[in-house]
Amino acid sequence: MNKENLSVDELLKIAKANENGNPDKMLEAVKGRLSDEKKNELSKILSDKKAIETLLSSEKAQALMKKFGQKG
Repeated sequence: MNKENLSVDELLKIAKANENGNPDKMLEAVKGRLSDEKKNELSKILSDKKAIETLLSSEKAQALMKKFGQKG
């Protein structure tokens, strides 16, 4: 998988490696895998409530949350 695209499996590995569930540490681990451009894009999305809602309501996000054991 290239540096620009993280698969669901890669995200799950990052989450499992951070067993204490600290979201800040998980976010930093994800950001460490992204280019500067993608890091900036992610920061913009995370600072925009409407963008977060849109992202979390996407089909892919719902599937990912189910893999993490949450109900979407």
